[in-house]
Amino acid sequence: MRRLASPAPAPPGPRLLTPPDVGLPRRSDGRRVAGLRREALALAAGVSVDYYTRLEQGRVGNVSDQVLEAVSGVLRLTVMM
Repeated sequence: MRRLASPAPAPPGPRLLTPPDVGLPRRSDGRRVAGLRREALALAAGVSVDYYTRLEQGRVGNVSDQVLEAVSGVLRLTVMM
């Protein structure tokens, strides 16, 4: 069973990833909630928003190593086999 390791220690205080952190343009739609939207994370990981939503909700049976590595890479997590 694959597990995700905790990310490297961060500087004090919470810091959410932003679209520019993962190579996407900064949004200019006046969004007031910090962090990545599902759409941005899915785009950066190379999967559809629908698939990522089902993955996030635990409704995907067997996730390929490639998808797991792509999503964990965007989230800056390490995959432990």
